Amino acid sequence: MPSSEIITKKLDTSPHGSTASSGCRSDYALKCEVCAEDIRTFILGAKVCRACASFYKRAVLENLKYKCASGDYTCDTQGGRTQRIKCKACRYHKCQRANIEINVAGTAKDEGIGLTALSSTSEANLTPLLQELVKAYDEVAAAQLERVKEHHREINFTENTFVTPKKRFIYDIECHLLKPAIRFFEKTCKAYNKMPKDDKLTLINHVFVEFRNLHQAFLSKQYCPELDDPKVVFAPGYWADPFNIDYDWWFEGYVDKPAFNEYWNVVLPFTREFIDIIQKLKILQIDKVDTIVLIYMSLWKHAEYLNLYSKEMEEFKDSVTAEWMAHLDRRFGKETPVKLTSIMILYKRFDEIGIEYKNTSMQIKVLRNSGVNVVNCDISHLVDALRIADEV
Repeated sequence: MPSSEIITKKLDTSPHGSTASSGCRSDYALKCEVCAEDIRTFILGAKVCRACASFYKRAVLENLKYKCASGDYTCDTQGGRTQRIKCKACRYHKCQRANIEINVAGTAKDEGIGLTALSSTSEANLTPLLQELVKAYDEVAAAQLERVKEHHREINFTENTFVTPKKRFIYDIECHLLKPAIRFFEKTCKAYNKMPKDDKLTLINHVFVEFRNLHQAFLSKQYCPELDDPKVVFAPGYWADPFNIDYDWWFEGYVDKPAFNEYWNVVLPFTREFIDIIQKLKILQIDKVDTIVLIYMSLWKHAEYLNLYSKEMEEFKDSVTAEWMAHLDRRFGKETPVKLTSIMILYKRFDEIGIEYKNTSMQIKVLRNSGVNVVNCDISHLVDALRIADEV
């Protein structure tokens, strides 16, 4: 485990590293938001001292969890070093609130990370069709990152920089995934692109939840590949450990405080199941191509159900499936049949969790109808808005 001295050096590398955003903001009158120690500049994009920044970075990357000695998580950490070390749990929560940026480049042990990283097989070895799918999928993630940057202009985001945002920002980024998802299918599937606007929107309304869940699961595996890492990556730039967070702060502006517990009890089963599925995805070594094909399986399935499955779509499906099988063979050889069976079992769980999510959304609507002020990304309403818009 690295010493605090080593960690501090890592935080202060070069103007092009994770502290780039701090180099242009200097104020000798600043105080650390966590412990109130005097500071001269922002560290890791936040108004914190170097000690608190390194403490938080280590805790996040090593998935450390702390318990408050008093049990109420209201300990005073203000007062410099003497006060801040009294309760690690409260110090950790205050660091979360400060939006300290964490750069994960070079921290993954088993593979490269980033928007363009493709585990096990380089993109140069992919067929033209799979390359086209990967390129369009990367554009979805890139669009999300641009949205994240809009929300946090003070942070020097790169593709490997993350913060734990309030829940309302995660809600926003999930809602804004709808249009990039539509563009992804339009660019990669001629049969979808040729559909009338209403048919496109009807189909994406059914596919979206599985698209989002598969996308978030893959990002979580890509940026947090360790099996014991419980963090969920909601979009490039946004992650959180849902079971190690300051809920009063996280839900602020998203759900009424008196209803925090009621809301959390509604979403808890889905959250646990989703994290478990992410772990299975890591074990199976699901890569970007696998993820894209599973997303398309959802599209094909719902297209058939809605009588939107055309001959052209079937031909596209046959081409993608054949090239995917060759991709699996190159990676797993004789183990391909076993891997394929395991992947299809995993996809079934994504299908089931999509149904669970819809049930959860219905319960959230019941909460709202009972007078609880809770924000929820209702895809059906967003799709209906696109139906009357000039452009999708």
